[in-house]
Amino acid sequence: MSKNNPHILFVIDHFYPYIGGGEILFWELTRGLVKNGYHVTVITSRHDKKLASHETTDEVEIIRVGSNRLNYQWHGMRAGLQYCKKHKVDVVHGTSFFWLFPSWMIARLRWKTLVTTVHEVYGKMWCRFSGPLLGSVSRFYEWFVFTFLKYDYYLCVSNYTKNCLRIMYDIPDYKLQTVYNGIDYNFRDPSTLDDQIIKKLKQEYNLNNSFVGLYFGRLGLAKGIDVVLQSIAGIVAKIPNYKQVFLVPKQQPSKIFGLKNSFDINQIQDYIKQHKLEDHVVWIESCPREELKQRIGASDVVILPTRAEGFGFAISEVCALWKPLITTNVASVPEVVYGTVQFVEPGSSEDIVKAVQAMREGKFETIPPKSFQRSDCIDKVDTIYQSLLKKKAKKS
Repeated sequence: MSKNNPHILFVIDHFYPYIGGGEILFWELTRGLVKNGYHVTVITSRHDKKLASHETTDEVEIIRVGSNRLNYQWHGMRAGLQYCKKHKVDVVHGTSFFWLFPSWMIARLRWKTLVTTVHEVYGKMWCRFSGPLLGSVSRFYEWFVFTFLKYDYYLCVSNYTKNCLRIMYDIPDYKLQTVYNGIDYNFRDPSTLDDQIIKKLKQEYNLNNSFVGLYFGRLGLAKGIDVVLQSIAGIVAKIPNYKQVFLVPKQQPSKIFGLKNSFDINQIQDYIKQHKLEDHVVWIESCPREELKQRIGASDVVILPTRAEGFGFAISEVCALWKPLITTNVASVPEVVYGTVQFVEPGSSEDIVKAVQAMREGKFETIPPKSFQRSDCIDKVDTIYQSLLKKKAKKS
């Protein structure tokens, strides 16, 4: 690759091969930028010691440091500063909440153009989702970085996020642009759902004669997993053959800096036992990405009662597969959702009971399709980089 190609340094908590909505997005984005002629380097955490500390995959250079969010902050910032000193980096791109300050330090101390992707802006909701102590710390951190640290450009994953930054933190419009997370529609094509695989999955968990609800995602309060749990008994009373499938990542960061920020798996399983729901719950910890699509296909309805979303990656993937969806109508969800939908109030298990029964009876709202092409996301980011680099060249 030519030394004259623009060099982008991404800093992100988790990256390939860690599988999550954001991680998949940035894996595809970095590879797309390489195809567009960029030199791309990623500094990320080495959450698994089996992973190489330095490797190149699909022409994306990956540097892994630290082992968790606490020591990764320090090791990642140091690695970024050292890398920028040794290499010609044109843009530093921070990609997550915890990297707002470290990416700012790297870019400003090395005089680099600084871009950040903003997913959520919680404000007062931090205390609600993370408890009084961690929530207060997180709220202060959010206020500090968006008030005092200046970035050259903010990529917002939805109009909702963009408006939050503009209204809550008075960030000028000329620094803000909505860049929707791109969806891989080839991967999420409903025609790729395999009846034989789905049949096998149903047999594996004894779901053949059941009406199946699926929740997949993190265990955080913001995602509404507690409301799904509270709704199961009510659903079973109406639909005796109902089964609720929970599909969650195997590595759940239930604590940050020693402070609890999500539900514990043992806590949830204790709830299931106490309420004698074992016969109606299937618990699955992690699965390959290709299998996730088939598990969505094996469900009769997907339940994602989120309390807050920056974009709603999981919601958009369900919509792309045209599966019946129960969700809320908050934050960015109205921008993203389409297809067969039942809306519920955030935090209302009673609404979920009614919505599942309505879905079973074929009662739902149909919303026209929307498109969030991954190529559009890559092209928008490319255009923003080029504009910022041209402005910098004129000044120098």
